[in-house]
Amino acid sequence: MFTLIRPVRSDALASPFGRLFQEMIDGWQETPAHWVPALDVQETPGAYVVQVEVPGVDPEKVEIKVEDNHLDIAGEKSVERESDGEGWRRVERHYCSFHRRIELPKDVDATKIRAEAHLGVLAIQLPKREEAKARRVKIRRS
Repeated sequence: MFTLIRPVRSDALASPFGRLFQEMIDGWQETPAHWVPALDVQETPGAYVVQVEVPGVDPEKVEIKVEDNHLDIAGEKSVERESDGEGWRRVERHYCSFHRRIELPKDVDATKIRAEAHLGVLAIQLPKREEAKARRVKIRRS
């Protein structure tokens, strides 16, 4: 791992180039190459619901797979920032990827999994097999 030593601000950094250099260093320090989004799992009577926080991620860049009794969620986040000033222009591009793997309970019906994205949250519905759902049994009187 590299340790970045910040330059001491001086009159030299008061120039547009100096400020640009400092902003690039500050932005570089805050940008990870790999990201692990927060994940919540909830069980309802008929399904499991997995919610993944993926703000700023295009749903087209997310891949959901079910394989070997595991749910794999992977994707990429890309951010581009532009700023202009007198006599200069800066464009920064940051990319980071993520991958989450969850072991599925045995009662999940993998053929009926659905996913939707809304406001930066990916919701994945993992329905339970019919035979695994709880049923009420009425007791007959004899």
